[in-house]
Amino acid sequence: MNKNTTKSNKFVQDNIASQTKILVVDDCDMIQQVFRLFLNELNCKNVDVAGTGKQALSLLSKNKYGLVFLDIGLPDTTGIEVCKKFRQQEQKATTPIIAVTAYDGARQDCFDAGVNDFVVKPLLLEKMAILVARWLTPVL
Repeated sequence: MNKNTTKSNKFVQDNIASQTKILVVDDCDMIQQVFRLFLNELNCKNVDVAGTGKQALSLLSKNKYGLVFLDIGLPDTTGIEVCKKFRQQEQKATTPIIAVTAYDGARQDCFDAGVNDFVVKPLLLEKMAILVARWLTPVL
């Protein structure tokens, strides 16, 4: 790949990142702030945050997102249930959902519910960069 192609691809990725909505679902304020900080570093400026499953489902029903980071341990339900409900409402399962949890044991349940990827906390900037590059999709 030549230098101009690399620059062009980076421009397209930056444009997609800056214009695509991302939803972060986590009940911990500090983790929400870390997500915002990391996503901002990756030029993802259009970020919504939900602290409960109810808030997440409300936002998901009103907005189109190019990527969702979904904590599995929420105060009012599980991220697995949020994913199942959203996938039932979604006309076709096109919104990438990344399950985020401190417990590796929930991996298969998350995939069975319809998540696209799974990551165990703590989430480092380098790992988030890989996930965003892999899964962020422009929403038209």
